[in-house]
Parts: sequence; C-alpha cells; structure tokens
Amino acid sequence: MERDISALKRGLEGQFRLGLLSSASVVAPILSLALAERMPLLEQSIRATQLSSLTKALLAHEIDMALVYLEDVTEEDFDTHLLYREQIVIFQATRDPLPRQVSWDDVANLPQCILDCALPKAAHSRLGHCAAKTIRTNNVDVLTAHIASGRYATVLPQSLATYFARIPDIRAVEVTGEGTDAAVGLATIRNELKSTPSTALLEIVRSPETIAAIQDALDLYRQFQPDGS
Repeated sequence: MERDISALKRGLEGQFRLGLLSSASVVAPILSLALAERMPLLEQSIRATQLSSLTKALLAHEIDMALVYLEDVTEEDFDTHLLYREQIVIFQATRDPLPRQVSWDDVANLPQCILDCALPKAAHSRLGHCAAKTIRTNNVDVLTAHIASGRYATVLPQSLATYFARIPDIRAVEVTGEGTDAAVGLATIRNELKSTPSTALLEIVRSPETIAAIQDALDLYRQFQPDGS
C-alpha cells in the first residue's frame, strides 16, 4: 500500500507552466490553488505577458497552457476551453451621479489610464478613437494611483474590480455596444497530447467549487455599480 501511494506521488511530480494576460490575474490564482490541492508535488509557474508572447510561448513549448481572450487566438493553431464571459466596465472614483451603462462614445470623452494587455482586441480598437488624454501603463500600482486621484477613469474587464475595492467612491459602469463582452478560456496547441497537469486543470475548471469561485470574482464589480438608471 505504501509503495502504491509513493508511486502515485511520483506520478504527480513535475512542472506546469501557465501563461496569462493581465486581465486574468484575478482568476489565475483560483486555478493554480485548485491544481496545487489536486497535485501537491507539482511545481507551478505563472507568467503574465501580452498575447503575442503567449502564443509564441505555446508554440515553442515554453508554457503548457495560456489563459486568454478566445476571440483573439486562431482556431487553426490552438484548442480552446471556455471558462467564462466578461463584461467590459469603466471604473472611476467620483461622487457625481452616474448611469449604470454608457456607450463607447461616452467613454471616448473621459481622460483615461489604460492597463496594457488587459483588454481584448475589440475593446482596444474602440479605445483607439478616444478624444481625451490617455495614459498607458503595464503596471497595476500606476493604474490604481491614477484612478484613486479621481482625475482618470479606466476601462477593464469586470473581474479586475478587486484592484479598486479600497478606493473611496469607486464606481463601475458597464460599457455597451460592440466589443464589450469577451470570452476567456484556456488555450493549448491544437491536437497535441495534454500533459497530466493540463488534463487535471481541465477537470478542475468544470468543478462546482471552481465555477463558484470564478463567479464570485466576476460579481465583485456589482458592489460598485451606481444607483442611476
């Protein structure tokens, strides 16, 4: 019996390398913690970078799976597994009355601080037409400092509301129109044999516990929605 347990533990050893976009930084720990519980001897690494770097890393076998916007990867090269869909939201710190929803035209008139690598391509394209002054960064601390000042807004997926939870008077307003709803999921090289950790993770993401934890992260922004119509 002891020999069987030892063999099982050896079978769970190894490495698992996950790549992700900044937009998935809240959900990634949910997955890695669940995987660590299932495979406690597994050595994990989590790498956040831009989409082009993630796809190159997958094809070069430098990472095992990537957590990405599914609309932004090609079906010819990658197998994908949908985890959830996200609403694009504009966050700003203000005491002024706000509606619960705005259009891209409304967004374009706001001074913004934009977190690179945190939005799908469709939303990036819309933000490219912003008339107001825009600051771009790849650093979360820089982003939150600008939002806390009350002088800038930011457009992000709903799960990143946790970045701003401690900012007084933070508000989350849904953006409506094309490019405001995105599918997030796991991508692997197409038709390639999955590793044991990859297969285990695909099972984990279907569990009720994981689904509930992801939904809790997605629902946080609702606490900051304005009362306006």
